[in-house]
Amino acid sequence: MGALCFCGQPTRRLYYTVFQDVGVATTDSLLLSRVRQGDESSFDELFLRYYSRIYDVVFRMTGDAAEADDIAQETFIRLYRQPPEAAGREHNVGGWLYRVAVNLGYNALRATRRRTVYEQAADREATANPEAVTEQHEERLRVRSALAELPPSRRNCSCSGTPGCPTKSWPRPST
Repeated sequence: MGALCFCGQPTRRLYYTVFQDVGVATTDSLLLSRVRQGDESSFDELFLRYYSRIYDVVFRMTGDAAEADDIAQETFIRLYRQPPEAAGREHNVGGWLYRVAVNLGYNALRATRRRTVYEQAADREATANPEAVTEQHEERLRVRSALAELPPSRRNCSCSGTPGCPTKSWPRPST
């Protein structure tokens, strides 16, 4: 998105905010360099400047307000934790935020699609073989009752498959 200067040459448009009480124009690059130095007020300024745009883009992608809010927040968390580097040049913060948000939005859409596919496959399997579903349910109940009988110190053993793990010596439940 460029503009023409008075000489007719394309220029890069800088987005800035004018602080009326001080009369200072703050560019995105200046705010970004301050964010890199740990200035939280500069981060707040970038957040206020871009949050609604990022939210709108992600909401149009996902169609879910809560998910759009989560993704927009994750985008700004990434800006806060690891701001983009601009080696001696002007950086397009809005473009960077947009790209991060769109990538996170695509990831969320893929995850939703995978989850839907898995749920549909589980539903088909449940309707195709109700006996298998009943067996799985009974096995879960047996495992839960066996875990309930264990002392609390042994219930949370997560080293299954690790050499020397005590779970290898436990007997299998009888069927």
